Amino acid sequence: MAQQLARAFPADPSATRLPRAVEAARHGMPLDMLLDLPGVKAAPVTPLADLPQASEIVRAIRDCQAARAAGDLARAQAQAEVARGLAPDHPDLAALAAQAALELARSLPPAEGRRLHAHAEELVAPALARFPAHVHLQDAREALQRYRVWFAAAGALEELHRKALRLADSGRPEAAVELLKVVFALEPRHDPEVCALLAECLVAHAELLRGGPPPDGAGGPDDPSGPDGGAGEQIAQQLATAERVLSLGREISPEHRGMDATRRRLEELRG
Repeated sequence: MAQQLARAFPADPSATRLPRAVEAARHGMPLDMLLDLPGVKAAPVTPLADLPQASEIVRAIRDCQAARAAGDLARAQAQAEVARGLAPDHPDLAALAAQAALELARSLPPAEGRRLHAHAEELVAPALARFPAHVHLQDAREALQRYRVWFAAAGALEELHRKALRLADSGRPEAAVELLKVVFALEPRHDPEVCALLAECLVAHAELLRGGPPPDGAGGPDDPSGPDGGAGEQIAQQLATAERVLSLGREISPEHRGMDATRRRLEELRG
């Protein structure tokens, strides 16, 4: 087929290079290294070390990291903004400032954190438009989407979603699942963030069941229930439900990185 396309479109450079690209792909080389495909071309990213103000940027980043490690999220956010101010168009620094703003926002009451969340979104959106494949920006966007309900819950279902998010973040996935099932069942239009969080909590609960200690007298070598103390059927049910939710969520948001990570955890548990 590649040869046929090359003959059919001799003036198209992508078509004429296609046979060579297919052959190279057989040897493990990515196609996008050989083809000039149509679409948005990402702007080139200059390494931070190559910027003339690199030393000041590195100092601000280190101050940000030190403040974050010390739990001073306000100073961490301020230093991230200092770094971004030295190179406002750099995607790495936009992602850093957005993540720092979100962390600080989450530490505040929702009404106070809302402005910081909005500021982080304003940093990420234009940067992603210029650098759509930038991993740190994609991660920042997904984190902002995940926590949007934290700052903007307007109805009963969104309030349940927010409570479930708090439970998930505090290491209580089983309790979060019960709330999310209600939201999932009642919301008129499935939210991909609800799908992502429900699947994540189902898998997290299955991980706890798999790794937690069995009840007294259960799980021993003579126990027919097995080494998981009889939780195997419950784990299988949790994973099957998570898989169904992930399938629906991926139909709504096919490039959701968080759902990809949950899928990998699910497959590891099954393996």
